Amino acid sequence: MLPPNLLGHLLGSVAHGLAYHSQKNDFKILRIVFQRSLADTSAEVYTLSTDSWRRVVISMEEQSFILSFDVNDERFRKIMLPQNYLDEPSYSDFEHLAMIKGSLALIVFGTVIDKILGICQIWVMREYGVVESWTKKWILINWFHRSWGCTDNGELLIENANGLVSFDPESLNENILAIEDLKWVGYTANSMESLALLDGVNVNV
Repeated sequence: MLPPNLLGHLLGSVAHGLAYHSQKNDFKILRIVFQRSLADTSAEVYTLSTDSWRRVVISMEEQSFILSFDVNDERFRKIMLPQNYLDEPSYSDFEHLAMIKGSLALIVFGTVIDKILGICQIWVMREYGVVESWTKKWILINWFHRSWGCTDNGELLIENANGLVSFDPESLNENILAIEDLKWVGYTANSMESLALLDGVNVNV
C-alpha cells in the first residue's frame, strides 16, 4: 500500500511510470498530472526505500518533443523528434513511441489518398539521446484499424481485417496471431528482465 501522494486527486489526466534504480537497488514510481494548461503540469516520485513521495520539477512547452525522466538524478530531459518527420506525401493518422530491439523508436502511420495502402515511417534512435542518430525506414503497409506497439524482435503489432497480426518491417511478412479478445493488449507495456530483489542483493547468473 502506497502512502498518500503529495499532489492529491487533481482534476486532469494522470500518467504513471515504474522504474528500477540499479545504482541503489531501489524502485521508483513517477506520477505526472496533466491539467488543462501545460504550464500547470505537475510531477512527483515515490521511492520504495524511503516509502515516501517528493515533488520534482517538470516543464512543458507548446512544441512536440519526447520527455524523458532520469531515475538517477530525478530530472526531466527533452529529446527532440526527427526533423521534418511529418513531411511525407500523406497525412498522419497517429504516431507513438516504442522500443525496437533495445532502441528508442518513433512509429508514424499515415494513409495515402485512396485509403487502401498505409505509409509507415519507423524512426530508430541508434544512440540514445543523440538527435543526429535518428534513422528512418519507410514502408507501405495494407490499411489497418489500430496499432498496438512492437514485439521484442521489432515486429509491429497491428489490427487489420485478419485480427491481431505481427508484421515484420524487414521481410514484410504478416503472421496472424489468432487472438480474438484484444482488450488485454492495451494494458501491455515494454519491460526488461531483472533479477533485482526487493529486500536483498542482486542475483547474477
